[in-house]
Amino acid sequence: MTIAEQAAAFLQANRDTTQKCPYIADSLAEVKQDLSNPGVIILQAPDLLMALDQYRVDGKWEVEVWGPFGARPLEEAFYEIQQHVTHRPIQLHFFYTSKNHKMTTWLQSHGAVLTGETIWKVPLLKEKLQVAALESVPKDLNQVIALHHQLFTGEEVAIVTPNHPLFVMRQQGQVVGYASAEQVGTIGRLLYVAVRESARHQGIAAQLCRSVQADLTRRGVENITLVQSEKAIAAGDLYRSLGYQPLSTDISAILWCD
Repeated sequence: MTIAEQAAAFLQANRDTTQKCPYIADSLAEVKQDLSNPGVIILQAPDLLMALDQYRVDGKWEVEVWGPFGARPLEEAFYEIQQHVTHRPIQLHFFYTSKNHKMTTWLQSHGAVLTGETIWKVPLLKEKLQVAALESVPKDLNQVIALHHQLFTGEEVAIVTPNHPLFVMRQQGQVVGYASAEQVGTIGRLLYVAVRESARHQGIAAQLCRSVQADLTRRGVENITLVQSEKAIAAGDLYRSLGYQPLSTDISAILWCD
């Protein structure tokens, strides 16, 4: 089966609202691109469809699990994951609709850590950028990364390209906030927003968010989304104040595989 056919199979499976996986993009082109990435393993068998996207973060191996889709019991799907991951120990990440009660029950029975995640629709915005969009690495990227690691994991914020712009707010020459975004075709994503604790309540996060909206709109995207953890209550309040609309509440889960 070709990558295009496999991508089409994932898109078809993801139309089932009881098994929907938000890791899977909405366009065939983007799914094909994601499945072509190094480290991705596609598992396709009778009554089972999954993809395992393995990568290393802060020296630890992690894998995003697309699915599992199909009628195969979850215990059998987990066995297949264990047989095909190429690194141990590894942290398994699941992201699925809150309608998938079987997945929630199974993950809880295995000691997984579950967190609610809200996917927001971000409106397009035609206005002048309040914070410039950087398309190459700034000299003070180390400050951005240090701030990033206070709130998040991973190194994705260090990727700065025309399709992965970075927005940095500074005060007296020091980084006090940043936002990171991504464009894939006509799809835009607000990936991260962070403000130094000492600089909060000054409207910096709102300026960064609106700058991302305006920049992605200028680039011609048709849809912008972001994902917010239920733990980030203040972020949810900010997004509502900016007119963002919640699309769905899903569940992310982390399960260790030794």
